[in-house]
Amino acid sequence: MAVVDLNETERLLWAAFPRGAWVDVRTGDAGSDDLASAPSWGQGRVVRAEVIQSLLLGGGDTEPGHAPAVRLRGARVVGRLDLMGATTPYSLVCERCMFDEELRFVKASTKTVRIVESRLPTLNGARMRLDGILNMWRSEVAGVLRLDEARLTGQLCLREAVIGPSGGAEAVAGTAVRVGVRG
Repeated sequence: MAVVDLNETERLLWAAFPRGAWVDVRTGDAGSDDLASAPSWGQGRVVRAEVIQSLLLGGGDTEPGHAPAVRLRGARVVGRLDLMGATTPYSLVCERCMFDEELRFVKASTKTVRIVESRLPTLNGARMRLDGILNMWRSEVAGVLRLDEARLTGQLCLREAVIGPSGGAEAVAGTAVRVGVRG
């Protein structure tokens, strides 16, 4: 991905990645920053999923002495974040973000994935390998959180998360998920 193809927020994220620094695009106004308003957030708060994906897959620079990571607050992520079968040594940390499409970590090997106080349609982490924490604290997942056969060597945090459709449909699919163990 060419840096010239990035919008301003994506440029900030690209520049912050090597140091693992935060990009916070919230306005500071509680009403404007409410996730219910996310569909009307302007282009200054939009990040394409393909930009995040490119960074997590090694498309950005790294800086000696720092831990590269995607750390994003208050953005609307458009497009599908698809890391199916990928290996990434970098963490993904999103707070108060709105994801328009599925997050797909099927058969991925990754570090910490921390998506807190955010909204997303679904997360598919079937057979993923995660070394760190999968933290969905206070997030809203409209569909299924799928973790079938996932191996999480750290922790799984779903505290205060709202997951799944109403009406008794499946919310968390975790057949044979293993948490806190290697192998």
